[in-house]
Amino acid sequence: MFRNVPSRFPWALLLLAPVLLGSCASSITQLIVVVRTDYTVPSEANQLVVRVHDENGLEQSSQQWALSEAEEQGEVLPLSFGVEPAGGDANRTVTLNLTLSLDDAVLVSREVVVGFVAGKQLLLEVTLQQSCAAVSCEGGDTCVSGTCTSAVIDATTLPEVDPGNEFTPNPTTGACDDGIKNGQETDADCGGGSCGTCTINQMCGAGSDCASGFCDHGTCQDSCGDGVVNGTETGVDCGGGACGPCGQGLACTQYTDCIAGVCSGGVCAETCSDGTKNGYETDVDCGGPGCSACVEGEACQQHDDCISTLCDNSLCRYPESCQDAKNAFTDPNNGVFAIKPDPMGTTYNVYCDMTTDGGGWTLVSSTNDEPPMDHGGGYHSELSTLLPTGRHESIWDGLRPLITANSDIRFACKGNDTDIPMTVDLSFYNNGWYTELTASTNEASVCFQEDMGNGYDGAVDRRNNLTNTIKTSADEWDVGYLEAEPGCSSAADFLIDFDDGGTAGTSDDTDWGEEIGGDVCGTNTDSTDMSWFIFVREP
Repeated sequence: MFRNVPSRFPWALLLLAPVLLGSCASSITQLIVVVRTDYTVPSEANQLVVRVHDENGLEQSSQQWALSEAEEQGEVLPLSFGVEPAGGDANRTVTLNLTLSLDDAVLVSREVVVGFVAGKQLLLEVTLQQSCAAVSCEGGDTCVSGTCTSAVIDATTLPEVDPGNEFTPNPTTGACDDGIKNGQETDADCGGGSCGTCTINQMCGAGSDCASGFCDHGTCQDSCGDGVVNGTETGVDCGGGACGPCGQGLACTQYTDCIAGVCSGGVCAETCSDGTKNGYETDVDCGGPGCSACVEGEACQQHDDCISTLCDNSLCRYPESCQDAKNAFTDPNNGVFAIKPDPMGTTYNVYCDMTTDGGGWTLVSSTNDEPPMDHGGGYHSELSTLLPTGRHESIWDGLRPLITANSDIRFACKGNDTDIPMTVDLSFYNNGWYTELTASTNEASVCFQEDMGNGYDGAVDRRNNLTNTIKTSADEWDVGYLEAEPGCSSAADFLIDFDDGGTAGTSDDTDWGEEIGGDVCGTNTDSTDMSWFIFVREP
C-alpha cells in the first residue's frame, strides 16, 4: 500500500514532502515516515496531525489528514510522508509531534526526535497505540506500547528503504513488535513469513504461519491430540517439534522425533533391549525418556534415570540416610525414601523428616501403645510411617555403619495415634546416645544414662522443637544429671525429658517414654493410642 502527501511544503530548515516513487536513494537525504495505528478508522479515529519542529523548538510546518477507510473518501492508514533537511544538511535534527483524534477529541500523541544520515533514505515507523491513550510522559519521553521511553531515536539504527516499499514487512524495521497486525502478518506481529510463527488460536493463512504447523480454517490449532498426522507431525500426534516425541514404530525424520532418540529408516527404533548404549540411553538399555530406569552403579544424567531416583556424579546410587538424601535433592519433602546405609548391604524404606529442626532425620523407632526399650534391633516396615499400629520395642541399629561416634538424636511422641502434630518433640545434638542405645540387642546389656548420674555422660545442647526453646551443654538438668533408667537391667524404665532429669526428675509436659509409673507422652499417661518415635541424624 502506498500513500502520497498531497503537496510539498518548504520550511526554513526542513521539508515535509510526499514519498516519490523512483527517487534516487544515493542522492537524497530523507526520512520516510510510516504512520500506523491500532484504532479502527474512521469509527474510532478520523484525524491525524503532524507538526515538525527544528532543533531550536521552532515549528517549521504542519499537516492535517482526514482519515477514512477508503482512499476516495480520505487518507487511509498506514500512510507515509518524507522529511528532508533543508539544503540536504544531514547534521540537522527534527522533532515530529503526531496527534491522532476523533473529530476534535485527542486520542493519543507521540513525539519522535531524530536526525538524518547523509545520502540515505531511512525508514521511520511510528505507531499510535491505544495503550498510550491514558499515559502521560515527562519531558524528553514519549509513550510506546503503553510505557514511557526516550523520544530520541538514533538515525544510524534505522534501516534504509526504497520509496514505494516502505509498507513491505521487514523483521529489522520493528513491524514485528508493534502490537498490531500489519504488512504481511496473519495476526498481530506473527505469521506471513517475515515475523515469527503464531500461537494457538491466532490467525493464519498456512501451516507455516503457526508454531504448531497446523492452520485450520484460518486459525492456528494444536494438532497434537486430534488423532491424525498433520501440522509438522511425523507420526499421529507426535514428532516434528510441536508435539511430543514418537514411540517405537512410528514415523520420524530425525532422532528428536523419537522418545528413545533413534530414527532408523524413517521409523522410531526400539533400543532398550539391543545390548547397546544408544539413543537417549544413559547406560546400556536404560535411562533416558524411552527406557526403564538404571540400577545402582549404572550411568545417569539426572535423577529420573535411576531406580534409586538419585544420580550422583553421573552414577545411580541410593542415599545412605535421610541426611544424605536431603543434601542430594533440592528441597525434598517429608516422606518415605529408599536408603542404603551399608554400601554392601540392603536397601530400606524409611520415613524421612526433611523439615523439622533443619531436616535430614532418619526414623529409627516407630511404635504404638508402648514406647521402645533402650536396646538395638532389626528393621521393620513401620519405620516408614508416623502412624504405626504395632508395638516395636527395639531401636533400629541399621545406621551403625554410618554413625560410629556422635550424632544428633530426636525423641518425639503423639498423645494419640492419629495424624496430628507431635505432643513432645526434643532434639539432642552431637552426642553418642544412638551408638549407646543400639550397642546390643539385649536390653539388659545396654546401659544408658543410668543409676542417679553414675552413668551420666554430661549435659548436651538440646532444643524443644515445639516451643523453639534452646539449652546448651552449660544448662544442666534440674537434678544435676539426666537419668534415663535407674539401672542397666531396668526394663520398665526408659525416660527422656528436656530439663528435669528423666526418671530422677519431676513429671512435666516434655516427658517421653516409660517409667515405673507407666507410659508417658508429655502429660498423657498409659493411653493405648499413644505413639513414640526416635529419629537420628548423622553429623
